Amino acid sequence: MYQEFNQHKRSDTIKWIVAFSLIIVLMAGVVASILIAVRADKANKNPASVVELEDGSLVVNDSVATAYNMPAKLLFAASSTPREANPGHTVSIRLTATVTPIEAENKAVDWSVAWVDQETNNDKTVTDYVTVTPDSDGSATATVVCKKAFDGAEIVITVKTRDGGFTAQCKVIYVGNPSEMDIIVTGATVKHDDAWNVDIVEVKSGETYLFDINFDNDFGVVGKGFTPNYKISGVSYGKLVLKRETFDSSGTITGTSEVEQEVCVADLWDSDQYIYTFMQVQSSYAFYNKFLIENGKLKVIAEDVYSSTQGASYGRGGGARSTFLRYQDNRVPYVLVTVTEQNTGLTKTLCVRTTSGVNGVSLSNDTLYI
Repeated sequence: MYQEFNQHKRSDTIKWIVAFSLIIVLMAGVVASILIAVRADKANKNPASVVELEDGSLVVNDSVATAYNMPAKLLFAASSTPREANPGHTVSIRLTATVTPIEAENKAVDWSVAWVDQETNNDKTVTDYVTVTPDSDGSATATVVCKKAFDGAEIVITVKTRDGGFTAQCKVIYVGNPSEMDIIVTGATVKHDDAWNVDIVEVKSGETYLFDINFDNDFGVVGKGFTPNYKISGVSYGKLVLKRETFDSSGTITGTSEVEQEVCVADLWDSDQYIYTFMQVQSSYAFYNKFLIENGKLKVIAEDVYSSTQGASYGRGGGARSTFLRYQDNRVPYVLVTVTEQNTGLTKTLCVRTTSGVNGVSLSNDTLYI
């Protein structure tokens, strides 16, 4: 019986050895499969191993855990430097690729730049538009320079690790925000006013003008995605001297005096980008010009001239009337209009005055007796 017990014990031992051997073989197979998958992943540089995070960084999900601290997009916009002061204007952005883990011995990377749509831009050399220059050979920090506008196209910058050949990319998109704004005066006369020492745009009473609003930047191309958002404001300068006459119920003049009236700017419909200049005389208003933005243009509606200002009021006991006498200090009033593009903060001002051509003539006497 002792012998049978020993044989049974040896049999159980053999079974356990075989079972453990099978487990070891199975584990070895799993480990080998993982190693093969990882090596294949590294060899093939499978894009599926790259995950883009919300902050725009790219992280490679494998045993090396390489991370690239790169933005998803680079947005180039011109600065406010005048083109005349810097005809060779460029925009530079610093870009950094972070390779981890920090214990990695070889963190050297190589940089390259290419068109996203190479076929469409085959006739254009990408480095004529954008270049990427590392601080030194293999440096993880580089300077990206935009040399000229490439609106409507996209450029991609690629960084590649020398150890393992992992890559990360970011797009370069031309925004081209304007750095200059101008209002083009057409159909009106611009004259220098010595009394005010300013250049004034003269618009004729009864006519409407549309002035183009143009944008530019140091690259000479404003991006197609730029949509202006305007606001206009104004302030007036100048006073009228009016002759004020009072009269009784019979119409007999009871008094005459001179009063000064200041031209005003009302901004009552600011949300509609609409302003106008006016002056209250007696119980009525005289309107001189209106300004608004219409279809991306500055619209100027010229109404009355300042010298046509007059008004009257009546009551049971009489009344009063006011008529234009002269301009204070012989300075004809004008309004300073400011157009502001609210996205960029760019502004442009115009001095505007409503004038009139000859509209009549009169004599001091109807009849002369000689």
